[in-house]
Amino acid sequence: MYKFCHVIIFIVAIYINSQTYGIDANQNRTLIIGIDTEYPPFSFIEKNEIVGFDIDIIKSISEEKKFSIKLFDTEFRSIFPSLLSNKIDMAISCFPETKERRKNFDFSKPYYITNVVAIFENNKKINSIEDLRNKRISTTLGALSETFILEELKKNNINIKHTIFNNSMQSIKAIENNSQDIAIMDKSIATVFKKQNKNLSYFKFPNTEIGCRILFKKNFQLINEINNAIDILIENKKMKQIEEKWFDKN
Repeated sequence: MYKFCHVIIFIVAIYINSQTYGIDANQNRTLIIGIDTEYPPFSFIEKNEIVGFDIDIIKSISEEKKFSIKLFDTEFRSIFPSLLSNKIDMAISCFPETKERRKNFDFSKPYYITNVVAIFENNKKINSIEDLRNKRISTTLGALSETFILEELKKNNINIKHTIFNNSMQSIKAIENNSQDIAIMDKSIATVFKKQNKNLSYFKFPNTEIGCRILFKKNFQLINEINNAIDILIENKKMKQIEEKWFDKN
């Protein structure tokens, strides 16, 4: 009986220890991470390798919490059903938190803050939302920038000719071939396209801060550990180093 009690105590101790240390108790665990590789500079393919800001972030989080990752490349719109069907454990693609998404998914704390911009060719002048009136404007499916601009246009009674693309690269190509006038996207992405094409400019809409977050299926057990890793990366300046690697300091 005495020996049996010791066995029970030992098992309970192991259980409590695993609950306390979360991911560290599962160092051999591999998490499947959903990404969209048509989203520079957050995630894209360069020389047959998946790279980008989000990739460095999730790798740093995995190193901090000692778990392995496997990247699952899919279209942005396919990430949500992939989470619901348990094909992936989480996704990182600068997800903004919305009330609608909160019904089916959970979010990490923000790991990066960006803004909504309009990007266009230099021969056009966009200095306010009023300048969008009657223009051919594209947005990216599911992006918070799309939600923002449609709400602002409705609020100001401004009509546009609206096209929705699957990703921001399609929006830029449409501007370059003159089938669209303006694309709405976040500033970090627009900065990359502006560097690649000197004929492009952008206008930043005021008061449009967007927090980029990691997306989880509901009640994912490691959310607190992921949030803790984000805090650590901010405190030890690793997050800032990754930002400076991928983004224009201005």
